Amino acid sequence: MFYRYSIWFSIGSGKLDQSEFAAGMAAELGATAEQAAKAFRGLDNDGSGDITLAETAEMFKKMDKDGKISN
Repeated sequence: MFYRYSIWFSIGSGKLDQSEFAAGMAAELGATAEQAAKAFRGLDNDGSGDITLAETAEMFKKMDKDGKISN
């Protein structure tokens, strides 16, 4: 799954805003706008309004083998 996200970042600015992220989440995972918004808020660690590959990588590092995120 990390590979999919890394492709999103390789196209364009290297950052994703909330609308780009929501479009990708809907296309790849069938996520609703609400689900995508919640996920985006969880990834935007610095509150910049964009997420970077580094912010996304941090989330993947926290995931266990079942995809659950530990604190």
